[in-house]
Amino acid sequence: MDVKRLLPLTVLFVALHAAPAQAHTTAQVKLIIRQEVARAGWGRADADAAVRLACRESTWRDWVHSRSECHGVFQLSRAMAHGHPWSDPRWNSRRAMAYIRGRYGTPRRALQHSLAHNWY
Repeated sequence: MDVKRLLPLTVLFVALHAAPAQAHTTAQVKLIIRQEVARAGWGRADADAAVRLACRESTWRDWVHSRSECHGVFQLSRAMAHGHPWSDPRWNSRRAMAYIRGRYGTPRRALQHSLAHNWY
């Protein structure tokens, strides 16, 4: 077996598995959040609140996990994220908007709760 031929493949394998899969830029994540807020029927003030909430939860990093096993941009619980593409900021944002609508009514109210209690 020629080790010299395997080395580039080994380096590529390690690089692919060490980096977050399909990480998005901050600008991309913010744009996706704003699109999903508009898709949910809310306006600019709610979009601003949702973007700020995502910053508080994950600093707009789509690949982040918390010690409490929450995942993605909006730190969805394990139960909400299990079996789903939680690291996809579009899916994560859609699921978060459904949760926010059901629990708080609007992203502004969710942000107010987060600011007061450090969770939403």
